[in-house]
Amino acid sequence: MRSGFNPGTLGATRLTDVDPQVEVRQDATWSLRGRGPTLVAVGVYLLASVVGVVVGLLGEPSSDPAVENEFQELGGGTGWTSFVGMILVTVLGWAVLGTVLFRRLGRLRPWRVEIHNWIAILALGLALFHGLELMALGDFRGYLSGWAAVLLMFVLFVHGWWRSFWVRRYGLRTWRIVHWEVAVGALLFTTLHVVLIDEGLGHVRF
Repeated sequence: MRSGFNPGTLGATRLTDVDPQVEVRQDATWSLRGRGPTLVAVGVYLLASVVGVVVGLLGEPSSDPAVENEFQELGGGTGWTSFVGMILVTVLGWAVLGTVLFRRLGRLRPWRVEIHNWIAILALGLALFHGLELMALGDFRGYLSGWAAVLLMFVLFVHGWWRSFWVRRYGLRTWRIVHWEVAVGALLFTTLHVVLIDEGLGHVRF
C-alpha cells in the first residue's frame, strides 16, 4: 500500500486506465514517459520553435497576396501535417476506436496510448514551427485562431503526459471529460484557422 504520492513515479508505468484490456506492466524500462523522454519532448518543442523563427527570418512574404512563395508553402505544409496528426491523435485517443484499429497489430496494441502521445508531440512541434515561421516571415493571417489551437494542444500535452497525476487529483471520469473537451476545442480552432486561410481572408487576424 502506498504511503503517499511520489512524483518520480509519474510515467513509470503505462497508464492503462484508458484501455482496461491493455496488459499492466510495472516496469519502468517499458515506459516511454520517464525523465529522458520528457526532455526529448521538450527538446522537440524548443528545436521546432527555434528552427521556425530562423527559417522565417531568412525569408519574406510573397509580393503578390494571391500567390504564396516557398517559405509560405513550407509553413502551410507543416500546418496541414500538424492538422492531420491532430486528427490521427484524436482517433487513437478514443479508447473504443483505437482498440479496434490496433486489435490485429499484436504487440503494438498495448502501446496505443504511447503512440498516441508521441504523435501528439510531433503534431505540436509542427504547429509551433508553422506558427513561428510564418510570424517571423511577416505572415499574420489567422494567427489568433492558430495560436489558440496551439495553446490547447500544449494543455493536452501537459494533461496527457502526466495523466496519472491528474487522475489522482480529480478522478478518471473527470480527466476524460476535460481531456476530450480540450481536444475538441483544439480541433475547432484549427478548423477555423484552416477555413480562414483557405478562403483567402488575409486581412482577418483571427
